[in-house]
Amino acid sequence: MNATMIVDSGADFSIISLKAGQDLGYALADGEHISICQTIGGTVEYVLRQIEMTIDGYNLMVPTAWIQNNTADVMLLGREVVFDKFNIEFRQADEEIIFIPILKKNTTILLSPPLSKGGLGGVKDCCTILEKWYYQT
Repeated sequence: MNATMIVDSGADFSIISLKAGQDLGYALADGEHISICQTIGGTVEYVLRQIEMTIDGYNLMVPTAWIQNNTADVMLLGREVVFDKFNIEFRQADEEIIFIPILKKNTTILLSPPLSKGGLGGVKDCCTILEKWYYQT
């Protein structure tokens, strides 16, 4: 299922609507606990699910609140897990949101520098490829 979600740096968890959860095949188990939280718009009932999401080709399991009433169709991408895996750039003037994967130290990256000068290229060629990548300690 492809979905458009609003990136919400103020939301702890991601949120999907009742219909989206049903479209994904989710159903409440007998006796499953429904949690309640207070939002700006009022009280919301939800159950927590681990949803596999793919963002820019990266798969991750994201804890997501599945709303249990028809209060909203808006879906939010919250901080939990997502903000730990990506640095997120908000470019308001360009109306863009860019997800930049965070690489752990000692991550192996295989690079293929340009062969523009009849060779494998140099360190400088490799470094320019990595300019947008950040390293997490």
